[in-house]
Amino acid sequence: MLATYRCNEIKEQALVQYERELSEFNKKTNNGLFDNFKSICEQLMGKILACYDETAKNYYERIYKEVRESLISFLLNQFYIGFSNQGRLFIPLSQKHFKKDIEKELKTNENFTEIVGRLRTRHIEHFVNSMKRIQLTEHWDLNLNSIIEIFDDVITNFRKTQLTEKRKEQTVNIFCYIEKN
Repeated sequence: MLATYRCNEIKEQALVQYERELSEFNKKTNNGLFDNFKSICEQLMGKILACYDETAKNYYERIYKEVRESLISFLLNQFYIGFSNQGRLFIPLSQKHFKKDIEKELKTNENFTEIVGRLRTRHIEHFVNSMKRIQLTEHWDLNLNSIIEIFDDVITNFRKTQLTEKRKEQTVNIFCYIEKN
């Protein structure tokens, strides 16, 4: 019982010592994309765990490890906030590149379905790979359904735009034909 109390107390002390750094990091993840998100998380987690381990390792091993696992779980939940922020910031960037690539390819190829299908797959894979690079645990949700919906909306909007432009073009062609005859 004493080991449980002391290990939890040591865990809380370690968290308090790095609370500000953890909070500031999560705030910063809301302001811009981090190339080194995963390594920053791992370094901060390492500091907090080292702080906990320094004293708690002297207590009953089973209790020490159980509390350490709960600390890791807590930290992963905290870092997930930053991970979600990074994903939320990366989605519009992915969407922008997807739109740009569709526009570029439609200039040289008129097969809309083939273009958007290929580009959709490529951009979704890029999004997933980018998020996996910063993912600390495979249990974190990549928000894949959201990105698929966004890309499908982009495709739908491009389809509508393309059809509207084709109709205008056909209407102009019809008027030109009528004027000539």
